Amino acid sequence: MKGSTWYLMNKNQIKTELEKLIHNNVDPVMFPYVNGNSIRIGKMVVRTSRGRYAVIDTTTGSMIGKYFCKASALAVAKSLAKGQTVNSIKGIEEIDHNIAKHSNDCIFFKHTMQTSKDATRRDVAEIRYENAFERAQYYKTFLDKYIFN
Repeated sequence: MKGSTWYLMNKNQIKTELEKLIHNNVDPVMFPYVNGNSIRIGKMVVRTSRGRYAVIDTTTGSMIGKYFCKASALAVAKSLAKGQTVNSIKGIEEIDHNIAKHSNDCIFFKHTMQTSKDATRRDVAEIRYENAFERAQYYKTFLDKYIFN
């Protein structure tokens, strides 16, 4: 009996919390959603476009930019949906450029490790691969600050 009372109490609390959420003004930027092959954040849309991620402003129909990393595109879309200007996203674009550079370096060094017959060259490529991978991960942590804040 005591267990069922606890269940009803939590059910009622959940109901009131849900009603508050529905009736309060909710910022649409806080709830990105997937619609078909795109992600919508406020008035911004993120879609894949030829191996990159395009950010499109639905109010004007104009493309803001194309980005290497999906997280970069999401960070740009969220920043613009929150009201920041296009000039304020230069930091995100620089981070995206660095992630692209280090990711491409990883591809090159991995290929060198797999195809080289020289042991020294493989060892050097492995060290450089690890360094490039760590740098790419380091830059991705900056994108998390843009997305989750």
